[in-house]
Amino acid sequence: MKKVFFIDPQSYNNLAMYDYELLSRIEGYRIFFFGNKKYDYLIPENIVFKPIFSYSDKKGILKVVSYVVSLIYIFLCAIFSRPRLIHVQWIKIPRVDYRLYAFIRKWLSVKIVYTVHNVLPHVRQKNDKYLYGRFYAMSDSLIVHTQTSKNDLIDSFGIKPEKIHVISHGPLTFREDELIVKREVDRIREKYGIREKIVFGMLGNHSAYKGTDLLLDVWQCSQALSASTEACLIVAGKFHDIDYPSDLTKNIIVIPRSLTNTEFNALLQITDVLLLPYREISQSGLLLSAVTRRKPFCVSNIGELTKPLEIANVGWTFPSLECREIEELLAEIVDNPDSVISRRDNVEGWDMVCNYYSWDHSGSSTRALYDSISSN
Repeated sequence: MKKVFFIDPQSYNNLAMYDYELLSRIEGYRIFFFGNKKYDYLIPENIVFKPIFSYSDKKGILKVVSYVVSLIYIFLCAIFSRPRLIHVQWIKIPRVDYRLYAFIRKWLSVKIVYTVHNVLPHVRQKNDKYLYGRFYAMSDSLIVHTQTSKNDLIDSFGIKPEKIHVISHGPLTFREDELIVKREVDRIREKYGIREKIVFGMLGNHSAYKGTDLLLDVWQCSQALSASTEACLIVAGKFHDIDYPSDLTKNIIVIPRSLTNTEFNALLQITDVLLLPYREISQSGLLLSAVTRRKPFCVSNIGELTKPLEIANVGWTFPSLECREIEELLAEIVDNPDSVISRRDNVEGWDMVCNYYSWDHSGSSTRALYDSISSN
């Protein structure tokens, strides 16, 4: 059986779900999964799991050293195991990653597949375009989740179209005990006094590119939203390169820390409308979590965030990221709660959206790519 190394340094939280759902659907290969020691999800039966990355728990130079040591371990395993191909999910130090994988590719005759989750990092360094472009050029095949990302690679990096494969990102589902989640829902509602008819939510990590700061400013400055007794806004998750106002209105709830899987599930269940006013993105795992839970959402008209809305009426698109237009849309939703109910209860529409984002399709397409590469 042909061997594959599957490398994901960030395999925890929602990325652990991504890895599990994809790997559990790739058959016919002996897959060695090199993941993070914080991996907190199920392990597919068909893989050999090697938790080697621990850089995420360290700081400064120790973080760099830890990551490099993990890469050296992969190199040594490649020498002894001789995989047919290496599938890389994320690179953390592109200058170092490039040298390792280019060396393995040249001297061990191993094919390199790289999944481009983001064409460039959201928080960019000076030489990122050059460093990532070099990695893209070195790889034998690139996987992207949207046509938008494929176009970016062609236009900005000169990558040949036949080298890029569009494989959709499946929906993310936390496998949690529903009774435990229900208890957490009750606890959160009681603690924060959530009784409003419409709960808007922004969940997960918060950075400038996600527009969290913009949404908070709009809500704070809007008389209609900040004074509403019919709606509240929950912003939950760790803040990175932005902060939040200290004088929040009483119908804004901020939980500024990392969420457990149970907390995330409970907050998603409490949320009536998920807000994604992203300034920059190609596709969002959070959006796909909303699809899984069949939660109506408001999204920016960028990347392929609006793709579900082309399939069915299950949410809204922000007309723009102008404060006035964001306020008008949210106020309109508050004034028309039936519009939330109609989108939430659009069973046929949600069925069509969920069928479009299928892990079975993602797995079979990835397997087909492996077959094509390993036969050359």
